[in-house]
Amino acid sequence: MKLLHTLYICFFNLLLFTSLNAQDVQFPEDWTGRWEGTLEIFSRSRMVRSIPMAVEVTNEGAEGLFSITYGEGPEADVRPYRWHTIEADIGHFRIDEENGIYLDAFLADNCMMERFDVMKSALLTRFCLQEGNLIFETLSTSTEPSWTSGDTIINADTIPPVESYFIPVVQKAVLQPAE
Repeated sequence: MKLLHTLYICFFNLLLFTSLNAQDVQFPEDWTGRWEGTLEIFSRSRMVRSIPMAVEVTNEGAEGLFSITYGEGPEADVRPYRWHTIEADIGHFRIDEENGIYLDAFLADNCMMERFDVMKSALLTRFCLQEGNLIFETLSTSTEPSWTSGDTIINADTIPPVESYFIPVVQKAVLQPAE
């Protein structure tokens, strides 16, 4: 019974994800331009740093620039990524970091999302176009769970193991169109 319930939830989530691709906002058309703001970095629930941040998106047909700049002036860290369309009708894009790293990105509910692991850290990054702003958020955690629960049988229902992860670093910025 529990397995049937789990399969139903997975199927419902698949339908929900598919239906979210009927976007109010179009990528890249509505994202094109330069966006600026301040990136706030939180560690263990306290803001530890804030730096200027900018994102530039261009549209060159099925690809374009998705450049991110951290800081400003001669010490700015500019990351000139490129985006490529993989399957636009399901919101699948790929980010080319132009250094041999390619990240799958998915558009749903006006948000471009990436989930990847690097050097024993798992990152979930979201760029959301909301109310005329580009909202950036990254959650960073270890690839090793901090806690595992479940993995038991209760009243003849098999409860699967569930791994929980501590999220020590959050980055967030509200970026506005540059003037």
